Amino acid sequence: MGRLGRKKEIISPNEFYCDFGNWIAKYCQQYSLAKVDLNHQLGISYSVVDCWLDGSNAPRILGLIELCQLFSRLSNRSPLVLLAEAMSTFPEMANAVKYWNARNDVNTIDRVQIKILAEYGE
Repeated sequence: MGRLGRKKEIISPNEFYCDFGNWIAKYCQQYSLAKVDLNHQLGISYSVVDCWLDGSNAPRILGLIELCQLFSRLSNRSPLVLLAEAMSTFPEMANAVKYWNARNDVNTIDRVQIKILAEYGE
């Protein structure tokens, strides 16, 4: 049992979660984290975790950064790379990329992405 008597069930990807929710679930499954673990480690309510998973609410930027920092500590990956990975799951990011590609030289974008990845070692 977790805190407040909640059953500790490891979060794993499923068809009812949004893309961001499945991104969270992938890391939770990999590192055996339950909703109560996220609640405790991030200081967010149990219902907020549910809202992030099902896509009814997106995290505020501070919550997203804290989530990426948690996954960074567990995975030994750069929190900035995880942040970019998380942001890529949001529909707004997909629309921004389409807009950017339409307005700019895609090769320029690729060079910027390569430079960023080289800088952070991933």
